[in-house]
This record gives sequence, structure tokens and C-alpha cells, in this order.
Amino acid sequence: MSVYHEELKIKETELLREVQADLPPFLREFFRGIAQTTSTKTRLAYAYDLRVFFRYLYEEHDKLGGMETRHLEVDALDQITSEDIECYLEYLSYYIAPDQNQPQQQRPQQQPQGDRRPTTRVPEKKVVDTRKSGNVNLDKYDERLESFTSERQQQGGGKQKFQGRNQRRNNSFQGSKRRAEEQEKMRRLQAEIAKKHPTVVKIPDEIGVGELASRMKKTGAEVVKCLIKNGVMASLSDIIDFDTAAIIAEEMGCKVEHEVIVTIEEKLIDTAEDKPEDLVPRAPVVVVMGHVD
Repeated sequence: MSVYHEELKIKETELLREVQADLPPFLREFFRGIAQTTSTKTRLAYAYDLRVFFRYLYEEHDKLGGMETRHLEVDALDQITSEDIECYLEYLSYYIAPDQNQPQQQRPQQQPQGDRRPTTRVPEKKVVDTRKSGNVNLDKYDERLESFTSERQQQGGGKQKFQGRNQRRNNSFQGSKRRAEEQEKMRRLQAEIAKKHPTVVKIPDEIGVGELASRMKKTGAEVVKCLIKNGVMASLSDIIDFDTAAIIAEEMGCKVEHEVIVTIEEKLIDTAEDKPEDLVPRAPVVVVMGHVD
């Protein structure tokens, strides 16, 4: 660390101790607790904000008003309500921090009520006439400018300009409205086609919501929305049964077919019982088993 940064850190630490002197004693433990994880500038900013907050309590609070900040205990914070926090935020909108480096007797006197102006950070607009530097007849140009402006007003040029803007705005609004109507017509046409030729969906005993959406050629959001409408809270990764999936598919204009999944074991192993009339006589099968050393 350079000498400059060391000196800066020392100054910030001294300033932090000065600000902490104006705060309640129980806040010193808070600053000691965050000393290892925060910088001195961060703790100094916290101290400034806390000093403003306790200054508000001293000046504006109903119960804690007039009490010295250094004498406050932790239990005093229980008297602060949410309404006090809202009042504090309003207090910050007109709060002006006093200059700590300026003595009290040298501070400027308060302006009279009639001359008081609202404080703002926006600089005032100043118009500087740079044409006065030479020997130019400015009255002639001003007269010409006034006559030119009057002619434009008589011809209705300014009004026509505003009318042109309004016309362009109306045209853009009508264009967007026309596009919305065309999209609505296209959706209705697709819905009519879907009703005439419904999509056939094969649904097994259990199916995922995402798989059902892909088979119906719908988005997952539409399927989830339809499920919630029917009182079923499910996401795209959840599994639903055949009855629920069939209700959703029919509600979304699809034709449902039950898909029967046959496994390889079921194809190879026949568990059905034979009827007596289907039995055919055959020769017995003799098997000889032995042991060879």
C-alpha cells in the first residue's frame, strides 16, 4: 500500500470516529462487526446515513424527538414503526446536510420567505448574445426575422407541420391496428381448420406434460395454463394420467386415442389360457438327464 493510500485511510478512520461520536453507543459493536468485511469508505457511508436517520428521530419523531442521540438505548428502536420509515423517506426528499466545516456564526443567513427558491441540480439556462461584438445593424435582421415568422404563420406552415405529425401518428396507429386485426383473423382461421380436421393424439396410461404438448403441437405454456384452469397444478416435467391428459387434449380441440404399449416380454410370453376345443393331441416328450464325471 502506498503512502498516499495509508494517509487517506487514516483520515477516513479519524472522520469515521468523529461521526460515530454522534451516534448511539450500541452502534459501535455493529461497526466493529463489519470491520473485517467492509472498507473504511463503506463504514463511513453507513455512519453518515445513520447520523441522518437519528437526526430525523431527534427532530421529527413523536416519542424519541428531543432525546439526545448519544443517550439512546437499543430498546428505543422498538418504538419505530413502518409509518416512521415512510416519514423518514419523505424527510430525505427535503433534507439538506449542514456544512460541518463551517462555524455556526459564519453560516449564511436564511433568505426571506419571498426570495426563497426551490433548490435544484439543473443548471439555469443562460442566453448569451454573441452578435454584439461587431458593428452590425441587428435591428435589420430582427425585423427581417419577424416578417419571415409572420409570413409563415399566415401561410399556415407551422400548423401544417403539426398536422403532418398528427397524421403520421394516426397512420402508424392505424397500421398497428390493421396488423392486430389480421393476426386475429389468422388465429380464427387456424381454429376453424383445427375444428374441421382435429389433431389425433395417442396418449398412454401416463404421459409427461411436455410430451403431451409436443404431440398436440401446442406450446408448453398453453398446456400448463389449461391444466391450471382445470385445477391441476403441474409443470412441464410432471407426469399426468390418461384421464387428465384426455380432458386437456379434448378441451384444446384434439381427438384422443388410447395408446397401448406392449413390451417385449408380453409379446414373447403368452399368459392366456387355452380352450379345450383348441387343444391338439401330441406325443409325449421324454427327457433323460444324467451326470457325467
